[in-house]
Amino acid sequence: MIGIHRIDPAFTDAQFLKATDKAAILRAWRLFLKSGCAREKFTKRLYYHLSQHCSFTAHYDASGFYDVYFRSPEGRMKFMGQFDPDGPGISVEYGDRGWLTMLDYADINEAMRQAARPHVAAMHQADIDTARARDLALADSLRAKWGEVTP
Repeated sequence: MIGIHRIDPAFTDAQFLKATDKAAILRAWRLFLKSGCAREKFTKRLYYHLSQHCSFTAHYDASGFYDVYFRSPEGRMKFMGQFDPDGPGISVEYGDRGWLTMLDYADINEAMRQAARPHVAAMHQADIDTARARDLALADSLRAKWGEVTP
C-alpha cells in the first residue's frame, strides 16, 4: 500500500532558528493540535517559539502560558483565532500581523497556520459547547440556591 506523505514547506535558516528547528517546531505543533492541545504535548520548543516569534508574551513560563490560553474554552478560542488560516492572522496580544511578516519567521508561522486548518473549526465548536455547558451548570446552581425569580 502506498502511504500519503505530508510535504512540509522548505524552511530557511534564521539567525536564531535553523530550518531543522523550524521543522521540529512544526512537528510539535501538529502533535499538540492533534492531541486537542493536551498539556503533555505543549513542549518547551513550542512554547519558546510562540513566545519569541509569534507575538505572544511569555506569561512567566510555559505553565503560565498554557493556563492563559488552554485551561478555558475562551482562552483557546482566542489563541486559535490567531492561527486560523481563514482569519486575518492578527496577534491576540499585539493586535497586528507582525508575527506573519517577520522575514526570518514568516515561513514557520504561516506553516503553523496552515497546519491548524483541520483543527480550528472542531476546536471552536468544542469550546463553544464546553463554555455553554459550564455556564448552564452555573445557572442551574444559582437557580437552586436562590429559587425561581419572578419579575
